[in-house]
Amino acid sequence: MKVLREDEESEIVKQFLDDNNSVIVDFDPIDLYEAVHPPFSIRLSIDRISAMPLSILRRRAAAFVSDPQTLSKLLNNDIAGKFDFIYDNSNRSWQKYYPFSYYRSINAADLYENIKAYTVLDVREPFELIFGSIANSINIPISELREKWKILERDKKYAVICAHGNRSAAAVEFLSQLGLNIVDVEGGIQSWIEEGYPVVYGRESAED
Repeated sequence: MKVLREDEESEIVKQFLDDNNSVIVDFDPIDLYEAVHPPFSIRLSIDRISAMPLSILRRRAAAFVSDPQTLSKLLNNDIAGKFDFIYDNSNRSWQKYYPFSYYRSINAADLYENIKAYTVLDVREPFELIFGSIANSINIPISELREKWKILERDKKYAVICAHGNRSAAAVEFLSQLGLNIVDVEGGIQSWIEEGYPVVYGRESAED
């Protein structure tokens, strides 16, 4: 079992990241995971390692660990041998050499109370805006985000919203890699409406 640190055998890591059939399992606690993690990784508590879906192990899989105690538990588990490698990030070296993401979220109440601090980025499709959107939000459908993200400004804080929170989470995962100051709105516009916060209706409600 290979345990990698720093940029040891960096070609192994880079080739792994380039493989669309690969997956990284992040065993960090939620606070560390939210701070930084490999892009598109799957978080799993080390205490639930026995519940790891078999579908993961049918793919090329690597493990990512930032906590020495968690690393020790993983190395003492038979499942460790199933991974291509284990990356020991205890010295926070991953972010020096490889792509990383972070995941930060706020709920509808947080956004409402601090609405002036954010530019709301709505990643739903344009036809969905007829069901209500937040005033002065920007609409870039997630299907067009890879092409249009450059219109976003690095000196602004963005709150990303969709219908229920699934697409916005994916958008945050992508945009965080690009250095933007960005958070996910938990529960999407549905949560915002259920809390009774104001919306505007119609296609003109969001800016292009």
